[in-house]
Amino acid sequence: MPRIRLRRKVVFPPKMEGFKPFGMPRFKSGKISLTYEEYESVRLTDYEGLTQAEASGQMGISRPTFTRIYEHARKIVATALIEGKTLIIGGGDFESDSYWYRCKSCKHANISEQPASHCQSCHSQELKLLHDPHNETSVNTLRSYSDLRLYLTNKEEVMMKIAIPTRANVVDDHFGHCEYYTIVSIDDNDQIITEESLQAPQGCGCKSNIASVLQEMGITVMLAGNMGQGALNKLSAHDIKVFRGCKGEVKQVISDFIAGKINDSGTGCNAHHEGHDHQCSHH
Repeated sequence: MPRIRLRRKVVFPPKMEGFKPFGMPRFKSGKISLTYEEYESVRLTDYEGLTQAEASGQMGISRPTFTRIYEHARKIVATALIEGKTLIIGGGDFESDSYWYRCKSCKHANISEQPASHCQSCHSQELKLLHDPHNETSVNTLRSYSDLRLYLTNKEEVMMKIAIPTRANVVDDHFGHCEYYTIVSIDDNDQIITEESLQAPQGCGCKSNIASVLQEMGITVMLAGNMGQGALNKLSAHDIKVFRGCKGEVKQVISDFIAGKINDSGTGCNAHHEGHDHQCSHH
C-alpha cells in the first residue's frame, strides 16, 4: 500500500500575489510559481528563524519532506532573482481550516472561518476565493486538459507541471524503466515556461519512491506510455493524473495534450517485458 501523504498546514496566505522585476524588458522575464506551502517554508525558516525541525512540526510534515519543499522553494526564489522572472505565489497541495480571499478592489488578504460576502478592509463585495477548506476535488476525477486547467485555475495555480517518462527525447514505452523524466511547467497561457530533467531511479518504478518525489515537485499530470495497474494506483494515490498510451517525441506529445488530443488509453501493461521477465502488476 502507498504511504499516505500528509498535507502541509499553512495558516495564513501571503500579503501579496507575487513580485515583478524591473529594469529589464517585460517580455523577456517569463513567470515562475511558488506554491503556498513553499512560501510557508521560507517564511518559517528565513523570516521567523525557526529550525527545519520546528518548521516541519508547525506544518505537520516530516523533516525530510520539509527539507525537499524548502530547498525547492529556495531554488525557485533564486531563479526568479537571477533570471529576472515574475514570481507568482499561489496554489499547491496544503490544508487550512479557514477560507482565504483576496479583495479585487484593495488587494487585502481576507481570512474567514465561514464563507465571506465582503472585504474585511474596504467592504467591497468583489472577492476572489484563494482557498476553500471543503474543496476535495482531486486531479484523478478529471479527464481532459481543459478540466485540469480549470481545476488548477480555481485553485489559483498558474502553472501545470507535467512529467513524461523519457528515453532519447521520446516517451518511453515503460514508465518503470525510463532513462529520465522530462518535467515541464505550462503557464495559464498554455506556454511551456520551464523544462528540466529528473534522473529516473534504478530498478522497478512501481516499487521506487518516484511517485512521492514527483508529488513533492508539484507534478499533477503524467503523460506515459505503458503502465501497470500497480504503478497507476501508486501515482493516483499521490494525486498525479496519468494519461497512458502516449507515443512519440516529448514536445509533440505535450502539444497534443494541450490541444486536447490525448486521452487515457485505459490499457495497462500486465505483461510488459524489459529485458527480463518482469510483470508490472504490483499492488
